[in-house]
Amino acid sequence: MAKAIERRCFSGAEMRADEETGKITGYAALFNRETDLGWEREMIAPGAFARSLNNGADVRALFNHDPNIVLGRNTAGTLKVWEDERGLAFEITPPATAQADGIAESIRRGDITQSSFAFRPVVDERISSENGKDLRILREVELFDVSPVTYPAYEDTVASARSVEVRNEAGETRTVGQIIDDWKEAESRNDADADNGDDASNTPDVDSEPCLATTPQDNQDSYSEIRQLNDRATQSCLSEAIQGNTK
Repeated sequence: MAKAIERRCFSGAEMRADEETGKITGYAALFNRETDLGWEREMIAPGAFARSLNNGADVRALFNHDPNIVLGRNTAGTLKVWEDERGLAFEITPPATAQADGIAESIRRGDITQSSFAFRPVVDERISSENGKDLRILREVELFDVSPVTYPAYEDTVASARSVEVRNEAGETRTVGQIIDDWKEAESRNDADADNGDDASNTPDVDSEPCLATTPQDNQDSYSEIRQLNDRATQSCLSEAIQGNTK
């Protein structure tokens, strides 16, 4: 099963648009900088992007990660992206369009100050903490795009929360997305049983989210795993994940 695409945004990684050349430069990621995601801490290791870039990743520069607003592409020579000792740097040569000119002007004025990147984790390491949040270290990632963004979205965790792995009492590891999908399937079975006049005593007493429900017996394992996640994640983060996958 392919891992979900995730996005991260860093505050404090400068970005600028040169009025003379028109180029947009900055950092999409910073190495060895620990960030609190809510349910765990995360850090990007130096070299995390190296294999993806060396293998010829086709990377786009987008605005707000919108594929309809393409500012550059490395295979077209309009985007340069590389690692240095600080992080993942980029240089965009945007097109001569009113939309791109407006984005560059907003960067020069300071209206847009943050940049982000989209990736799929390839190799990550988790360091457990008994008294705090576990630390996830991204050792290798597959890079998809870099993007100037309007809002600082390190907490843009819908895909991230769905891809978080939790372990049940039997030692089995599953993602939150799988847990939510199982819960929805069990709820559908109970609804079907109720429509057929079957005993609905095991139907979950659903609140606004699956993780807050009294779960049916055949889904007790998933309920246990979601309760574990509640201990590790902020409620708002899990709510976003559930809402984003139940529409």
